[in-house]
Amino acid sequence: MTLLNPLALLFGLVIGVLLLLHFQRRAKRIYRVANPELWRAGGEVKDTRPILKRIEKSWLLLLQILFLAAVVLALARPAIRLWTSQARTVVLVMDCSASMAAHERGGTRFDLARAQAVALLDQLGRNDHVVIVQARPQPVLTSYKGSETNTLRSALNSISPTQAPVDLYAAVVLGLSVALQGEPCEVLVFSDGTRGAHLPETLPAGRIHYMSFGETDNNVAITRLAVRNQPYSAYDHEAYAEIANFSNRPQAFGFRITFENQELLTEPVSLAPAQRKSFVVQPPAGKEGVLRASIDVRDDLDADNQAYAVLSPARISVLLVTGGNIFLEKALQVNPQITCRVLKPGACSPEELAKSYDVRILDGYVPADPPPGNYWIIRSSAAASGGRASLVRGILNLVFTRSAHPIAAYVDLGNVVIDEGYPVTVPPGGIGLIVGNDQTLLAVSESGAGKAVESGFDLRASNLPLTLSFPVLVSNIVHWLSGISDDAGNQAASGAPIQLRLMDPQTGNWADITTPQGTAVAANTAGGMLTFAGTETTGIYTIRDGGEVRRVAVNLFDASESDIKPVAARENEMNLPAGSLVLERSGLEIWRILLCASIALLVLEWIHFNRKNKGKMLRTS
Repeated sequence: MTLLNPLALLFGLVIGVLLLLHFQRRAKRIYRVANPELWRAGGEVKDTRPILKRIEKSWLLLLQILFLAAVVLALARPAIRLWTSQARTVVLVMDCSASMAAHERGGTRFDLARAQAVALLDQLGRNDHVVIVQARPQPVLTSYKGSETNTLRSALNSISPTQAPVDLYAAVVLGLSVALQGEPCEVLVFSDGTRGAHLPETLPAGRIHYMSFGETDNNVAITRLAVRNQPYSAYDHEAYAEIANFSNRPQAFGFRITFENQELLTEPVSLAPAQRKSFVVQPPAGKEGVLRASIDVRDDLDADNQAYAVLSPARISVLLVTGGNIFLEKALQVNPQITCRVLKPGACSPEELAKSYDVRILDGYVPADPPPGNYWIIRSSAAASGGRASLVRGILNLVFTRSAHPIAAYVDLGNVVIDEGYPVTVPPGGIGLIVGNDQTLLAVSESGAGKAVESGFDLRASNLPLTLSFPVLVSNIVHWLSGISDDAGNQAASGAPIQLRLMDPQTGNWADITTPQGTAVAANTAGGMLTFAGTETTGIYTIRDGGEVRRVAVNLFDASESDIKPVAARENEMNLPAGSLVLERSGLEIWRILLCASIALLVLEWIHFNRKNKGKMLRTS
């Protein structure tokens, strides 16, 4: 037998108080005499009786002791472990997505879910293995024992929702992965049941209890704030914003777009249910600052009522070393974000090559000991290829091996023909990106020293420069090598990591990041690349890399989170209303039996007391 609330045994001290009251000697008896002088004549009589009288047989005392013992034992919640019962794993998956911060019943959906999870702690067995999984952009798992009720309650109360989408499936799988071999397992998912929170049908049925929270759909969201460079000016920008009404009723509110406290747009907006509306504004030319869009509406989710973009005329410095390639020079000049310096191989000194260029393009020229950096090496001769590969002629049917790679975006190689080329050796950890006639003609790789693109054919020995895809391909390669996006808004999705290549890799292995809440965080920059995954809150993140300061805007642009209307559970989910879930006991609790026994003892004590007093009354009469 185990006690689920052993501290209640301290109430057993009441039995000791009862014994003290019972054995305490009574006050002096009152004697009736005819004359007080006769009493005094005997002199003063000293009471020599002990403080406590001797123990006497008393059925009334025994019944009172048994009653108190039954009540105290019932409060301790004794449980008899059956021969078929065993320890189990209980996984509590807390959905920390942005939609869980929606207002509901005077609090948030997450507050309701947390209160329900805390209420279930009293149903845990002392030998249970309890796992709390926070479904965040990066799931967080902690393990406890079922007896650590206070620690579990504190852990649940310390969790808060994010302003980012989450992968609930990954959180559930992580919780299932720690279930001990041979133990029964119950997974309790506390979520609002929005479209982005449902679990796939591949999970085992019957082991997942889906606790749904949330009823309202009252939400209006900024679903997009995109900034792009003007086609003919690298310093002029154009901002595009979109608003959507996800509620089932019309909404009227105010919409504003500001740039560094300068108002660019103020307009009243009315949206019908499920309606969207777009806006286009032009920020001041050539200025750096933060562009902010906001809606003044009383809805149930605050995280998507504002969006940010950081305007910065970031330029990509490119060094082109070539003996003469007019096609490549023109393709670089088309992109207004690129500043290009062109040098002949004989004029490119080691000092010039070692300068701080974002990208170095070596067309038919490979130095003996190039400094670290980002390189696009175009091997256009046998000497450039180092004699490692034989010449291949008439290359057709060029394809991308990774169509999702950034270099392949919007590039069509269907009609490209290469007269001659040299197959490229893919470096360890690299990717053969372009293949033709079963030969790798373009490979990409990345290391701590930088990125590299190596192509094995002369651009002038193909019809690629005559296609519409050529300037797009050149732009994609330059942007991938530099790590600078062609998005002028310097934006990232909430929950997604911020990745930046350092402007000066020699500044150390750490950079300082200030979050929107003003908290300073140190980020690792080993290998010259900064990666920061703590983007659970929307707003502006300031990055200090040595003497350089950069800002990145993080926004929630996720329709599945903004559409906060819950949906029904699927067949593999047990969708239960809040408050209806009861865990299976790890043993048979007998406190109800003890409580009934205490009531029976109390009735017997009352009957015995009345019979005893009735007999005294009869003898007195």
